[in-house]
Parts: sequence; structure tokens; C-alpha cells
Amino acid sequence: MTITIIILALCIVLLAIGLLLALLKGKGDKPEPKATKKDDAQKQKPPEEEKESVSETDRELFVRCCRYMELRKPFLVEKFSLEDLALAMFTNKLYLSQTINACTGRNFRSFVNGYRVLYAMDLFRKNNRLRVSDLSNLSGFHTPVSFNMAFKLMMDEAPGAWCARERLQMQRKGINQ
Repeated sequence: MTITIIILALCIVLLAIGLLLALLKGKGDKPEPKATKKDDAQKQKPPEEEKESVSETDRELFVRCCRYMELRKPFLVEKFSLEDLALAMFTNKLYLSQTINACTGRNFRSFVNGYRVLYAMDLFRKNNRLRVSDLSNLSGFHTPVSFNMAFKLMMDEAPGAWCARERLQMQRKGINQ
């Protein structure tokens, strides 16, 4: 239950970040297009600002993806792919990839690894005797190295350091697993 709440909160935060990034892109200074020979004599006008926002359809697809990831936990399968998720969502890979990117600002692999890292953290909280290599294997990563890299990207700290800190906090609270 706890992991579901954390993952849902993460999805909402990622959606908000994606929307903020889209808004900021629309308001940022855009470079002027390169001058052509015809335009050399004329002063160029910058193109009209494009509004990059996430459509309601895209948001609905993203929420369906998040629910699917939380309930079915397909990310635990090491070879889980964009194609697998697209088939489950009844859409194509390109559209799904673009939707995930627009809503989160991350690619599919990073999106999936986020779920894997949160799952590994939840596993450790339930059993603090697990080693980093165990967490890597149980959470769907191909290798401990890929787990370490994904964990560091998401948490700004190595999984071993996080586990040690978390274990210490559990001991202080009197929680021994």
C-alpha cells in the first residue's frame, strides 16, 4: 500500500514537472531563425511562440500507464520494453514514448527505472538485511551496475550509502527487520 501511494505521488510530481517544463519552454527566449540570402536585406521576425502543453488525452494515457505500473508491476521483468507497455495501453510505441517524455521530461527507460528504484527502496524498508545486489535483482535491473547508476540519478546518493543510512534510522526507531 505504501509503495502505491509513493508511486502515485511520484507520478503526480512528474506530471507537474512536465507541465512546468512545457510552460517554461513556451515562455523562454527563442533564437531567431538563420538568415537566408533573401532575408539578408530584411530584418527577420522571430517565429510565433509555440505552445507546448500536454493534452488531456496525453495526461489520461500517462495516468493509465502509472496505474498499470503500480498494479501489475511489469517493471520487475528485466526485459520489460516500451513495446510491452504500448501493447498493454493499446497504443503505439512512438506516441507512448512522446507522452511519457512530455509528462515527465524523461525517456521510457528512466521512467521505468524510477519505478524500479522506488520498489527496491520499499523492499529494503521491509527487509533491511537485503544486500544491494539482492535489491538490484529483485527490482528488475539487468545488473547491479545499472541499478547503482539509476539509483544515483534518482536519489543523488549511492544505494549502499542510502541503505546504510536507512538501516541506521531503523535502528534508532527500534525497527529491526
